[in-house]
Amino acid sequence: MKKIFLFIALVSLTFTINSCSHQDDNNSKGVITFKVDGVQKTLNKIIVNEQKYLEGTANEYTQIVINASNKNSADWMIFSVKKGNLEDTIDDFIYATDLDTGHDRTDNFAFHIITNGEDRKITGTFSGDMTNGAGTISISEGSFNIQY
Repeated sequence: MKKIFLFIALVSLTFTINSCSHQDDNNSKGVITFKVDGVQKTLNKIIVNEQKYLEGTANEYTQIVINASNKNSADWMIFSVKKGNLEDTIDDFIYATDLDTGHDRTDNFAFHIITNGEDRKITGTFSGDMTNGAGTISISEGSFNIQY
């Protein structure tokens, strides 16, 4: 039940951020490639949104939310990072296929940020295990290269 609530909350947040964004979604270009249990996947429909938090305070920051999908499959991914953060930490990362409830990353999931927000570009790599109620999947050779 907790995972279903999390999934619904993230989808709702995504739609809220998309509707409040100052970005033109058609300007996002890029690709996310990875393997799921050895099967190559490509997500090339990319929507990037920036959202400022605590604006006007000493703790102000900008969150970058990446929504990725492929028009030829039901696979999708959402992840978010703080703009400028190169500490290999992410705030959210969900991958789903065939309209399932999504997979959450496990403790051995690695995310490496190479560029983050410089010239409106974010690049990096990811790999590791993800799990949901149906089982565990292995993500390997993951990379993203997005211009927004």
